[in-house]
Amino acid sequence: MVLEYKSAGRITGNSTDNLVTPTFEDFFTTDTNWTLSSGSDHSINTTLQRLEYSSIRDTTEDNIIHDLTSASDTAWTLRFCINFDEVTTPASGNIDMYVGLFSTNETSGLDATQDGIAVRLGLVTSDTRIHGIAVDGASLNTTEDIVLQQKIISGERLYIELKRLSATTFSIGIYNDQSFSELLEHQVGECASTTQSLRYLGIKSNDLSTLAGELNGFIDNVQFWDGVETVPTADFTEEYTTNSGWTQQGTLVTVDSGVADKVDGNAVVGGVDHRVWKDIGSAISDTDFVVEIDYTLEAEANSPNHHVFILSDASTDPVVSTATQDSISIRQGNNTSNQLFLTYSNAGNLDTPTGASSAFTTSISTTYYLRITRVGDNLTLYIFSDSGRTNLSATLTLAVTAVTGLRYIHHAGNTSAGATRSVTYQCDNLNIWDGINTFDAPVDNDSKPYEVPTWSTLDELDTSTRKTYMGNKNYVPLGTRFDSYYQHRSPFSVLQKQHFWEFFSGKQLSSIWTQTTITAGTLTFDIFDGIDRGARLLDASTTGHLQLDFNNKRQYNFDGAVMVVLFRHGAGSLQRTYAGLHGDQLASPADMIQHEKDWANTFQRLGTNDGGVATYTNTSLSNVEVMEATKLEVTPSNTLLTVDGTLEVSKTTDLPTAKLQPVFGLENNGSTNRGAYCQYLEVYNT
Repeated sequence: MVLEYKSAGRITGNSTDNLVTPTFEDFFTTDTNWTLSSGSDHSINTTLQRLEYSSIRDTTEDNIIHDLTSASDTAWTLRFCINFDEVTTPASGNIDMYVGLFSTNETSGLDATQDGIAVRLGLVTSDTRIHGIAVDGASLNTTEDIVLQQKIISGERLYIELKRLSATTFSIGIYNDQSFSELLEHQVGECASTTQSLRYLGIKSNDLSTLAGELNGFIDNVQFWDGVETVPTADFTEEYTTNSGWTQQGTLVTVDSGVADKVDGNAVVGGVDHRVWKDIGSAISDTDFVVEIDYTLEAEANSPNHHVFILSDASTDPVVSTATQDSISIRQGNNTSNQLFLTYSNAGNLDTPTGASSAFTTSISTTYYLRITRVGDNLTLYIFSDSGRTNLSATLTLAVTAVTGLRYIHHAGNTSAGATRSVTYQCDNLNIWDGINTFDAPVDNDSKPYEVPTWSTLDELDTSTRKTYMGNKNYVPLGTRFDSYYQHRSPFSVLQKQHFWEFFSGKQLSSIWTQTTITAGTLTFDIFDGIDRGARLLDASTTGHLQLDFNNKRQYNFDGAVMVVLFRHGAGSLQRTYAGLHGDQLASPADMIQHEKDWANTFQRLGTNDGGVATYTNTSLSNVEVMEATKLEVTPSNTLLTVDGTLEVSKTTDLPTAKLQPVFGLENNGSTNRGAYCQYLEVYNT
């Protein structure tokens, strides 16, 4: 698809290559799309419109499958919403449930030989993280290609996107909202090119021996797009975060003024041209488009007749009785209360429109999530009660004649209405897809021009869709000009402190790191050739102790610094992996704070030293072979260890008393080929 970037963030291009309508979707109003294995504990609840799952170890097959009949071996997207209602971790062993695409149907359990790409929802005594798996002629529980930081938590609702990106890669995205725009975490994994014929979509659960523990909840809003791994981006997006590009008429309708980041119609009365308008750069299709906008009715008085959203062929007032425009609008009232209409004019005005739909009954202080589609000369307004646009409240239809050249957006009142008629409303989140005509147009994850990642999702950086990443502060669109990176992060009145970060990408370790040998062995310092591993420390002997450090260039404050690091063990026991801030390069540093994973101890722990003897406090976490997001903080009164967003230890004793440097290290305690990996490291003074 060839795109052209215009002013006001508008993107134009041929959208005929956008796959919009899902190949398959189910909101569970019927159970006819699914087949259960004999004795399955899963079920379809058509009253509550959801797939209710119950993953338990009871020796029976617990599978539920929809047969897609076929699916691409290189590109597809699966989205679903999942609730975790009951999460009971077993005292030993594991309870697993896999949601995804498989080469075998409901009669084959997770232990059967098959191909598959799926999200693993597993409960293990020491680990309830979400995983991703890809198998090629094997059982589902033989591999874990992706280990996410997101845990399964009772009472939580997540929105999961599983994609096949190519013949050899797949990804999992965890989102916090129904529109799949608030990304929590994302990782890419590898699969064999011979992982094929994944025609069966559904759930497969444990069929092993009886075991106490269970994972219960429900899934809803399942959507599957075959042959595509990217859902289309809106051709025009407006979030109303600035009034730049908008022209205001009158005083009672504003953009990002009366209410931040929204259109605000504040008791808009009739008889005066109260309106804001914007030119989107060129006319949209005269036959095919989709518009989405959020609309909130706050108040109304004396039976209004006001146009809260308009698309027209001119920038002048399309409502006034003397107008001669082509336009369509969403109108609140028709000299009536609590009614919403879809209207249009052909070379006329919207006060006396050429045509109007039937009415939808509205309520005060309610937000409606609207979608307008045009198919030839037919308009449809879909009114939803949720931001994901899955709960349809009503559908209004309207046939139009010769409405062309729509390129101006208006939010208005009614110049020709009585002065006592008024409405208070807000609009937000406008998206326009040009050249398509289905109401299933999904919102692309990159439709928002700005987003701020958190420290736990720094590996989610997407540079493929018009974005430049500036450190760990903000995304800015390409072409945005700022003269100083320092000023981009903070005003000149604020003195920035030392700040360092490292993604451990590329062909080799940066020379900024010193490769320190503490105890000799057969040592390797390198960048690992694999997905989401980063730097690797490896000892092929049995006694080596090696670390990365700053060669005693100590730039970080012993009573005011933060370190963020993603690191993990390699396979096997008899090793100690650590990351933290040290005062020197010694095996037992005089001053330090570190997160330590030592197979000689049952639990991970926080260590500190004030120049004497190091002391340690255990966490609740066992030593697992997964990547974990660590945050170490040192203050004048304590040290804090947070793992995967959960505060594990606060320690007030033996705090460091000298300046510090970042370190990442591995000590082999008696077995060959012991390794450790560090994917990301950041440290800064506070």
